[in-house]
Amino acid sequence: MTKRLNCGERLRLLQQQKEISSIELAKRMKTTAQQIARWRQSSNLKAHTILDICKALEVPVSTFFDA
Repeated sequence: MTKRLNCGERLRLLQQQKEISSIELAKRMKTTAQQIARWRQSSNLKAHTILDICKALEVPVSTFFDA
């Protein structure tokens, strides 16, 4: 059985690895820290949101999906 990806957990992990706060990520994405917090609570995200997050964190999209 395949383990299901939790997008919010991946976002938190990538932020920790890149040492980027939610405030900084929000600035890079032209959104609010509250929106970043909502995404971090979500188990799934839209594809365009994941693409935007990866661009802001300067990581390949494949990194988001690596467990």
